[in-house]
Amino acid sequence: DGSYSFRAHGHSLRAYRADEIDALVAYVVPENAWYVFPVKVVRLLRSLKLFTGSRKRRSKFEKYREAWWILRGEGGS
Repeated sequence: DGSYSFRAHGHSLRAYRADEIDALVAYVVPENAWYVFPVKVVRLLRSLKLFTGSRKRRSKFEKYREAWWILRGEGGS
């Protein structure tokens, strides 16, 4: 269905804190798609669901697809 779920937490099963990570990067193999999330987006989440192939169910996280500028420390949302 073009949706992919992944965990966004460490071994303790709690969401990552800003002092633990700089960003969270996910690779969706079947879509050959990278997602780069800033800490402020994932700091309260333990899981994420991406809808990569559906126009009807566009993920709110789609703006982080190939968002390599986050790792470079550049501005943006």
